[in-house]
Amino acid sequence: MSYYHDSHCHLTQFKEVKNVIKDAIDKSVRKVVVVSMFKEENKKVLELYHQFPDVILPALGIHPITINSNSDIENLFGTVIKLIEQNLSIIKIIGEIGLDRYYTKDPNIWEKQKSIFNKFLSFSEKHKLGVTVHGKNAESEIMEILETYKISPIIIHWYSANEKLIKKGIDNGFFYSINFSVKYSKNVRNLVKLTPINRLLTESDGPVNYKKLNIIGRPSLIPTIIKDIVEIKNLQKDFVIENLQRNFEKIILKK
Repeated sequence: MSYYHDSHCHLTQFKEVKNVIKDAIDKSVRKVVVVSMFKEENKKVLELYHQFPDVILPALGIHPITINSNSDIENLFGTVIKLIEQNLSIIKIIGEIGLDRYYTKDPNIWEKQKSIFNKFLSFSEKHKLGVTVHGKNAESEIMEILETYKISPIIIHWYSANEKLIKKGIDNGFFYSINFSVKYSKNVRNLVKLTPINRLLTESDGPVNYKKLNIIGRPSLIPTIIKDIVEIKNLQKDFVIENLQRNFEKIILKK
């Protein structure tokens, strides 16, 4: 049976989580990778998983934009890694991790971001865990760092870079997750055009506000992304759905 997936969602940040999950299931969105941003949010993600184990796949990590000049990197990393180690039987993905040069302008903080990013990547490589990566305005640097590790899968979240970097990621075996920005962003539409269907995933990044669309991202809306992928790649809808499902099952569910 065909279904949709959400490979990147901040589900803990919704007010009515049960309703969000019910709506997702009603729209045949059966699996949601729930990512963490803040240290304490990691515990909430695990709590959600235990409430909805058939739907939620927990991803633990620290988002780069939560790092500031006072951040104790060793403490942050140690706290999250302890949780991951205690739950290795259910965790397949670390995230959301990465670098940010858009919201964060202080080079000193960039170095802290880079430090904890590399710590997570080293741990992922050692324990054969995948990663979901944020790299806004740091696309080239992200690519260079990821190339030094042997990690699978590497999922690049909401990527917007030039054609050369996109193709480099494809050559490296990375996956790109596509959200509702595909409906208005020339860069994201070009990403879909250039990337083979067997390297694409879908995501809501909910509850992000897509102001240009006047919608709040949520898993139940994932099926609307398929229409754009079908149009851009000029493929049959059923073929696209089947391939996206297969990608998700292969790299995350390990089927």
